[in-house]
Parts: sequence; structure tokens; C-alpha cells
Amino acid sequence: MNKKNIILLGVLVVQIVIIALVYRPGKDVVSPGNDFFAGMSMDEVRQVRITDNEMKTISLTQAGDSWTVGKEGYPGDSQKIESILAKLVNLRSTRLVTRTKSSHNRLKIADGIFSRRVELHTADSSGHVLYFGASPNHKTIHVRLEGEDEVYLVKDISEWELQTDVDSWWQTKIVNIPDTDLTAVSLQNSSGSFSLQKDDAGTWRLEGDETELSSTAVQEFLDKAGHIRLTTYLGREAKEEYGLSEPEAELTLTTGDKTVRLQIGPLNEEENDHVVKADTLEFYVRTATYVLKPLLDWKQEDFIPAAPSPAEEGH
Repeated sequence: MNKKNIILLGVLVVQIVIIALVYRPGKDVVSPGNDFFAGMSMDEVRQVRITDNEMKTISLTQAGDSWTVGKEGYPGDSQKIESILAKLVNLRSTRLVTRTKSSHNRLKIADGIFSRRVELHTADSSGHVLYFGASPNHKTIHVRLEGEDEVYLVKDISEWELQTDVDSWWQTKIVNIPDTDLTAVSLQNSSGSFSLQKDDAGTWRLEGDETELSSTAVQEFLDKAGHIRLTTYLGREAKEEYGLSEPEAELTLTTGDKTVRLQIGPLNEEENDHVVKADTLEFYVRTATYVLKPLLDWKQEDFIPAAPSPAEEGH
């Protein structure tokens, strides 16, 4: 064997060793980078469908400037949905795990064996499907694009962010109005009725009364009235059993550009909650008693500062 052939043979051996080291089983390969949805923007996505390993599926569908959840069309938590959508659209990896289809079952990322299957449907009705598989640790997870054999390792997203329960995605706030936006609040309950008005100086007064109010009491009331959470959605149809023909309380919240009216039904002792209907929401909902009790018990007198004690007057 001449010197030239020896050199060529040596180069070939070195190349074989490098290939064996780089592509040996179980080793991640550093790739130039893979953008799963290069060129796609969040605005193009009209629906996200998530399927878990038990084949339970949830749909998140864009409806104008908001999102709906499931076939029932419950109002979605747009901030949460758009947050996960941003992660999906911008998903990227530089860690290639395997190019072989035979590894898919082991990594739980096959067409029929997976942790999560996520579909992104765009305005032109085309679908893009990602499979999420096993997680080597709490920071990374295996991902594969449908129709391709390559499996990548990605970070900053987990299967726990891709739940298939409707209550993981629906909007939990019946009203969420900062006190700085409110200009008037009216309440009618078993103790009577009153209306708070904010004057031009930003001071809250009882309607028709110039009595100075407790700023602490006013702030507490505005916080309770302007932030009410639900526990579950009911249907769109009114039912006698909800008790809203004679509501236990009625609340009206006014801002500079809108008015929100809520009816609160009687206590359901078995569930320890109340049915609530807001005129800004097409669904009837249930809300826990502990959330509503301050409003159900609030009286006009609660805004009046307590008279100073004789000891305090002496000072």
C-alpha cells in the first residue's frame, strides 16, 4: 500500500469515528437550529386543538378579539391562551435527538403514542401538528412535527401548560374592573339599597349625601364589587331553579364608557354558592359564597366612620 492510500485510509477511519461519536444512540446532536413554524405569526392562528395521552381533546377558538373554549363556546382566558400560543408559534430547538422513526415509541412521540398532540389551524384552514413526547427533565421535552421523523429537544414549555380540561382555559372573572375606572356603584340586597358616586375631585360619596365616608371601607367595597370570580359556567338558558326572578342582590358597576349589571341568586346550601348573571356575559355562572358574602351583607352604614370613643375625644 503506497503512502497516498495510507493517508486516504486514515482520513476515512477518522470520519467513521466522528460519525459514530456524533450519531451514537442516546446522544443529542447540535443542529443549526429548527424553527417549527418559521414565518408563521400568532395572528394567523384561528384555532388551537390539544389532545392528551388519553385522547381527550380541547379546542381554543378565536372569536373576534377574544377566544372561546370547547364546543360550548365558554369565554376563554385570552391572556393565558395567547401566552401559550406565542410559545408554540415561536418554538425552536437546536438539539436534534434522533432521525429514526423506530425511536418514536420509546420517546412517546409517535402518531398514536404521545403526551400531547397540538394542532394549529390558520385562517386559510391549513393545519400544523406538533407531537410532544417524553420529558427527560422538568425543563425540556421531546417534540416532533407531524410527517417528519426528526425529534428535537425543546425547553421552556411543558405538557402541564397544555391541559385539556375546559376550566384550565376559560375566563374565571365575571367582572374585573379596577377601582380607578369606576365612577359609580349601586347595590341592592336584603339590607336595602345605596349608590356610591365619585365626584369631580375623585371623592366617593353616597348619592344625595355629603357625609364624609371611611376611605378604608370604600376601598374594600370597590375591591369586592369590581373583582368577582366564578367557579363554573352553566348554560345560556335561564332556569327557574336559579332563583333570579327574585334575586338576592343586584349590583351595578359604571365606568366612563360602560355599565355592567349583575343579578345574584339565593344561596345553594348544597353547593355553598350562588348563580350569577351578568348582562355582559351570555352564560349563567356559579360563584362561591365566600366571594359574594361581603356584597350580600354590605349595608350603607358600613361606609360611615365609627364615632370616636370618649377616650379618643379626650385626646
